[in-house]
Amino acid sequence: MPPRRILALVDCNSFYASCEKVFAPALANKPVVVLSNNDGCIIARSSEAKALGIPMGKPAFECRELFRHHDVAVFSSNYTLYGDLSARVMKTLATFTPRLEVYSIDEAFLDLTGMPDDIVVYSQHIRETVRRWTGIPVAIGLGPTKTLAKIANKLSKKDPTLGGVLDYGAHPEPDALLDQMAVEDIWGIGRRYAAMLERHGVVNARQFRNLPRDWVKKKMTVGGLHTLLELQGIPCIDLESMAPAKKSVTASRSFGQPVTRIEEMREALAVYTSRAAERLRKARMVANGVTVWVQTNTFIEGEPQYANSAFGALPVATAHTSDILKVASQVLDRIFRKGYRYKKAGVMLSGLEPIGCRQLSLLAPVRTSDPKAERLMEAMDRANARWGRDTLRLAACGIKQNWQMKQAARSPQYTTCWADLPEVRT
Repeated sequence: MPPRRILALVDCNSFYASCEKVFAPALANKPVVVLSNNDGCIIARSSEAKALGIPMGKPAFECRELFRHHDVAVFSSNYTLYGDLSARVMKTLATFTPRLEVYSIDEAFLDLTGMPDDIVVYSQHIRETVRRWTGIPVAIGLGPTKTLAKIANKLSKKDPTLGGVLDYGAHPEPDALLDQMAVEDIWGIGRRYAAMLERHGVVNARQFRNLPRDWVKKKMTVGGLHTLLELQGIPCIDLESMAPAKKSVTASRSFGQPVTRIEEMREALAVYTSRAAERLRKARMVANGVTVWVQTNTFIEGEPQYANSAFGALPVATAHTSDILKVASQVLDRIFRKGYRYKKAGVMLSGLEPIGCRQLSLLAPVRTSDPKAERLMEAMDRANARWGRDTLRLAACGIKQNWQMKQAARSPQYTTCWADLPEVRT
């Protein structure tokens, strides 16, 4: 008899807030919130902050009195720290199974089929190991399909007596579990379909699972049918051990203060292009084109509004920052208009190809590689990886960068910057 198929969804609890607590033990039982770019809105809350009723997405300035009254620790987003801790969590999880899919920065699917030990005990061991090695708490949902593992994970967080692990496949009353899951919270059911289902009296996962397959396929296409079958325990969504190839690379940020001069916009464009090109080289790919966009702040009433974007083709597919920036600057000249207070700009590299399989030009043969330029980019990437971001950068990126986004309460980059290493005093 083949072993029971068991997929696990490992989800980090309140990930951004948990990252902030790792290096601040004094925050262990205190409410913590993390703010979006430019310290705008609340994008993450610890369990203590959730218990206070602090809502997601609310502007931070509207919560200042609430923060002060409850002594809430407030942090600017620190994506460098979050990205590094995420990589450490995924590396830890990879020691338990060779079949792992990194689904997002704080979630991963693991195939635990055939594990010799009691699967709940084994999952508890995974939780304890991740907590001990990284400091990040996780919850684990187990099920025969990815959709059921997702549901088990959500429910494991709602019942403290489960100890952070719920095995849907071994639960004595699986239908009762599906009764607890609102149809809008099922993985793969969007708001539009959830509203349609509710109009037909389907409000929870059990009711959805019992719908006729033909009706679901007709109303929700094959994607909805796959979700239905997964709820019935029939696998339709495979584990993706390898991440799908990127189709584009994007870098964009809101400015800390309005940008009105093209000189400042050029600096921001150079920084964003450098970021995107660095990611492109890390993925061992080259780009065939670059799109640039700019926009004003649509939330300010009475100000003139403007937004535009344009595409520029690269003469030859490349990952060289300077070559991409040259074309991106030409695109910016086409779309930038004086007289506006710009809030945001961005760069997207598209037409990506593996670095050794770039398409050649039939009409205008050009040099397909530049060993000297490639060595320069490699040296720059190595220096920045070892000594910290922007240790080496293009002069076009500027010095003061007054337009940079606000991060008034950003924590140190404990794990990626030598100067931010925490000190231990005895």
